[in-house]
Amino acid sequence: MLAPVVQVLMAMRGICLVNVVTLLAEFGDPTWFQSPRQLMVYLGLVPSEPSSGNRERRGPITKTGNARVRKALAESTWTSRFPPRKIPEIRRLEAVVLQPARDIGWKAQRWLYHRFRHLMRQGKFLPSGRDSRGPELAGFLWALARETTPKGAQA
Repeated sequence: MLAPVVQVLMAMRGICLVNVVTLLAEFGDPTWFQSPRQLMVYLGLVPSEPSSGNRERRGPITKTGNARVRKALAESTWTSRFPPRKIPEIRRLEAVVLQPARDIGWKAQRWLYHRFRHLMRQGKFLPSGRDSRGPELAGFLWALARETTPKGAQA
């Protein structure tokens, strides 16, 4: 049932079979979540908020979700250091993926690369730049899984 989702997610640069299996084994089908934000909250990838009264403050990510998934996402974001391009392995996998899913994968590559560059220009260190792109990658993975799953199969 999740074979098409595995195939589509692997067509993204930086996502290998081990990462996909880790993601799907730890939280199941990403389309169970109504929005990417729900998935990010479940994984603990949203900022903490120690606010009180009129004061609003955002802290680091909550890390209340699954650590294995966060680690897999962090490892996957390392490839976004390089300019977007279609490597041969991605081209081979994209041959069996529908056009909307290819478009999402390409958009993800471009967005994550530009986000990485922006963070580096701001003087952020690599680990913080890597961690801040994890939620964005989770959102793109949710969109890819949503695009792959037939509309009738969604809960």
